[in-house]
Amino acid sequence: MLLITLIDSNDNIIISNDSSRKSLQKSPLFSGSRLKTDLDNVYLHVPGASNNISIMKIWKNSSYFSSRPIAKTNWSLHVEYPLAPMQAALYTSAINGLIAVAILFIPMLFIAFALSRTLTKPLQILARISADLPNQIESDKKIIWPQTNIEEVAKLVENFQNASHALGSKIGILNNRLSLATDSAGIGVWDYYVKENTLIWDKWMYTLYGISEDQFNGAYDAWQNGLHPDDLERCDHAIQLALNNEKDFDTDFRVVWPSGEVRYIKAVSYTHL
Repeated sequence: MLLITLIDSNDNIIISNDSSRKSLQKSPLFSGSRLKTDLDNVYLHVPGASNNISIMKIWKNSSYFSSRPIAKTNWSLHVEYPLAPMQAALYTSAINGLIAVAILFIPMLFIAFALSRTLTKPLQILARISADLPNQIESDKKIIWPQTNIEEVAKLVENFQNASHALGSKIGILNNRLSLATDSAGIGVWDYYVKENTLIWDKWMYTLYGISEDQFNGAYDAWQNGLHPDDLERCDHAIQLALNNEKDFDTDFRVVWPSGEVRYIKAVSYTHL
């Protein structure tokens, strides 16, 4: 909106289309600063700075203006273009721009999250598999490998598969050799899982203790029941020393078969806590 004001030679307002400007008041154009622009006879009026008024407020009250004398009078005609509408339009444009960016950013954020899950999920599955890979291979557990269309990740999965196959083949060969050695020497192999209080025996252990597999429930006390009473306390103490990492379990003891026959056994173990 253009503001048109008629001013006399004393810079007093005669009439204006701005209702806030009263006749005989001093024109506000003559307070503050006048900055010349590149256009002929066009100036920028900037109100003087005051306390508690921000720079944005000052610019809001600024305006471009041009003044022309009226022939054969002492009056002049001032035409102003306030910056407030322009400032408001710029604010509105900036806010609308920010809203548009936010509207675009939120879906992009969800897309980025989905892509991140797609990229990292195969790696997370691979990490879980590799954390216990040797035990899974040794127990012949079926491994479900992650599927992905990402070439680099697919290559990584393939490398893990090849490594697991090679490791499985090596473990198989070692187990076969161990079985051959134990079968030839009549050596039994056992594992004791302390937390579960469970003993795992191979076939030769049942032979050494003179029992069948269905006569042994795998509990620690079931093993104790097969020991000679005179060796029970000493063997139990040796087991506790090994579990406390104080001394390796390396001892011999007697076992009593269900038939009453007494056999001597040499036992050695490696403790892993």
